[in-house]
Amino acid sequence: MTSSLTGPTDKFSFPDPAHRPWTPPPPAGPAPIGTPIGAGGPPAPMGPRRSGVVLTVVAVVLVLTAGTFAGLYLATSGEHDDLADRLDDRRTELADRTDRATTTERERDRAEDRNSDLRVTRDALATCVDAVQHYLWDGLTGSARDAAISAMFTACE
Repeated sequence: MTSSLTGPTDKFSFPDPAHRPWTPPPPAGPAPIGTPIGAGGPPAPMGPRRSGVVLTVVAVVLVLTAGTFAGLYLATSGEHDDLADRLDDRRTELADRTDRATTTERERDRAEDRNSDLRVTRDALATCVDAVQHYLWDGLTGSARDAAISAMFTACE
């Protein structure tokens, strides 16, 4: 075996460095400002401690978000129940007032009918009262008195 760097006779032969272009190692950390995206190479890998901290922060943020939404849900659920109860109370109150209004309308109609009947009766009795007053207070004598009695009996039948 010969010891030459360019010969393939070596057990561990390396390709000729002239055939492989040289590339710089990827930079560590973020790319400098103004570098196009992707030109900086892959980001540096995170260490196990740093990735654990990031995962813990993400988990805490998720738990806090879930807690916030749960609290909002419970608050609106309780508010919804209160509003539903108020709506039921208002509906019951409306039904009661509607019943009272209907009852009052019926009573008013009956009272108007009774007043109408009383007016008819009053008008009928008015002629009788007028005839009795004429007989008693006008000082009638003789045939005028007999005619007033006859008119009174006719009017007061």
